[in-house]
Amino acid sequence: MSPRAWIMLFILSVTVSGEALIWALANGQFHNVERGRFLPLRPADSPLNARRRHPVRMAIYMLGLAAVALVCLWAVGGVLIEATVMQP
Repeated sequence: MSPRAWIMLFILSVTVSGEALIWALANGQFHNVERGRFLPLRPADSPLNARRRHPVRMAIYMLGLAAVALVCLWAVGGVLIEATVMQP
């Protein structure tokens, strides 16, 4: 694998990890970690189970995922082109 592909893989990994962390922080995943042990005891139709939707955040998240996908396609395309050009 070429150095460019490794760099793209590293950038992709850091980007996806960063987006996952930002999503978790924005959705309050670390807000109350003690709450998780009581979730199986709560009835399924409880109003506390309702999730809030944020369309703007979701749009920004989807744009970020699209950007990551484009970078992946660019990296894979570059590696494939290099592999075809290098063949004798």
